[in-house]
Amino acid sequence: MIYSIGLKSITAAHLKLVTKTLDIHLLVDCRNNPAAPRGFSRELLSRSYGTQYIYAGRGRLGSRGVGVTKEALEWLRKQDAGPKPLLLMCVPEAPGDDHRHHRIAIPLLERYGIDVSHIYRNQLLLASECQAAILGNRQYAFTNFSIPAEN
Repeated sequence: MIYSIGLKSITAAHLKLVTKTLDIHLLVDCRNNPAAPRGFSRELLSRSYGTQYIYAGRGRLGSRGVGVTKEALEWLRKQDAGPKPLLLMCVPEAPGDDHRHHRIAIPLLERYGIDVSHIYRNQLLLASECQAAILGNRQYAFTNFSIPAEN
């Protein structure tokens, strides 16, 4: 299972709760600039999550430069076959506004049948539903899920 999340409107504590609730084993940072503030710099994420965090932005899963590579999509396909889920991270909160939907989730769906679950606030949105809503100019059909409150 592959999830995606935007870091723009969440806290580091909220991210920790999401990873625990969804039993995430790997956080994959696909931002072009991993030096963002508010507790989400590459260094802080690496210290907080250790080997559970990898930076795969520029040159692999980023939106600039070479963009998302075929090799990176194939790597995600192999990770999806594993026993525990991973979490793609970028900045924009709404998945339909981000490359993690258009350049990662949709190619995974079209090539491999992998339907990424986007996390938007306390809701899940399948990439297939997000794309259908975008193309049909209609509202998204979300699935609510419960994340424990931050302490």
